[in-house]
Amino acid sequence: MGKIGAIMRIARLLKTVPLLVWVLFVSQVSYSQGMKPKIRLEFEVTASDLSQLSELLMRFARDEGFSISDHGAKMPPKNGRPLFWMELSRGSLVEVDVNNIRSENRVFVWIYELSPNPEFDEVAGRLEKVLREKWPNIAPYKGL
Repeated sequence: MGKIGAIMRIARLLKTVPLLVWVLFVSQVSYSQGMKPKIRLEFEVTASDLSQLSELLMRFARDEGFSISDHGAKMPPKNGRPLFWMELSRGSLVEVDVNNIRSENRVFVWIYELSPNPEFDEVAGRLEKVLREKWPNIAPYKGL
């Protein structure tokens, strides 16, 4: 039974390795081609509201079928302030990058359409609506 269990674990691992390689390849191709977000938003968020933003994004991701990566949790503070950086992705169709890395009290939302997708505008609109309910000051990105 021990050998069979080990073989089954190795088989599962071998199934995930090609997927990981593919994800890394797609990410690298996107960045190397200078892919720009289709939608850029920004809004003010205090450090005390970052946990609410995190919860909201996790709920949205769960409801909309996104996977989520919390990169900010692994990053050290910048000039004594907590960094927030979450990435939501839905297959090879949509990626959402939400962070406060560039500014202390501003959160930036970049929404990428990775491949043509008729649902993109609807999904992006639902995300904006969810964010606007808590942060009505959300607006198109104007730059720093």
